[in-house]
Amino acid sequence: MHGVISMKQKPAYMPVLGIMAWIMISALCAGLLPAADFHVSSGGSDVSGDGSKTNPYGTISHAVAIAETGAGPDTPARVFISAGIYLENVILPEYVSLYGGYDPATWSRNMDTFHTILKPSAGGSSDPVVDAADHTELNGLYIRDGAAGVRCLGTSPRISNCRIENMTIPSGVYIEGATASPRVEYCTFTGNKEGIYAYSGGVPDIRFNVFSENMDHGVVIQHAAPVVLNNTFESNRNSGLYLIDCPSGTAAANTFLSNGQYGIFSIRGGVLIANNMIALQKNSGIQVRDESASRIAHNTLYRNLNGITLMNASPQI
Repeated sequence: MHGVISMKQKPAYMPVLGIMAWIMISALCAGLLPAADFHVSSGGSDVSGDGSKTNPYGTISHAVAIAETGAGPDTPARVFISAGIYLENVILPEYVSLYGGYDPATWSRNMDTFHTILKPSAGGSSDPVVDAADHTELNGLYIRDGAAGVRCLGTSPRISNCRIENMTIPSGVYIEGATASPRVEYCTFTGNKEGIYAYSGGVPDIRFNVFSENMDHGVVIQHAAPVVLNNTFESNRNSGLYLIDCPSGTAAANTFLSNGQYGIFSIRGGVLIANNMIALQKNSGIQVRDESASRIAHNTLYRNLNGITLMNASPQI
């Protein structure tokens, strides 16, 4: 006959402080800690404001300076900017991002209705409107009327859902440096000298943008390995996409319409040019010079002055 063996169980609870510490440590390890949020309104104040929705700061630069003090890999900062015109040149540090398109009364977001417009300050017209760092995002901004919209010197920010226009020298987005591989997507570029100019860049990733009526080329890429996918290039004064000394990369699934010279111009490169629709260019749909490494495949060329023009070139077609 067996007796009944009784085992006393330990209480199934942890002290509250222990639980909270465990949650914080787990969130830190997983990178899930919430971002610090700051708010900016053209009717706010850098003196009396505290960056909240009800008491926002008055300038982006002030909010960025405050946000930078606590921003890091596990504590990124977000600056939400309401509709208005901001005359500033912003230097954006790592882990601080800018988001525009907010109603200053309710802080609801509609980027088509509430335009957050950044222009250079009176003394900063020759500087970029935004100098962007790594681990940052610019989203929902209208950037206008300067020398350069966003500059990426060796940095790789994400630039999305922005409208960048009327930048004279050198471009809407300027990219330079072997470590510069920004992602630019869902943006509109119009009235700039060039929409994007990348020089000695890494792997700039350019997708789902519209480049229209820019004063020279839609995009210029030199000494880089670009990824250019699903963009529209229309009515730019010179070429849609101008590639110089790009040893590799991809230009695919883009649409080129009615550009002043070429849809795609490539010299001394090795880029894959595939599955593009190229129509109504005033010169050639594709012009290739002084190269043999490029591959041209499965493009649709319609009613261009010339389809594909080769000058001292023998790409794979």
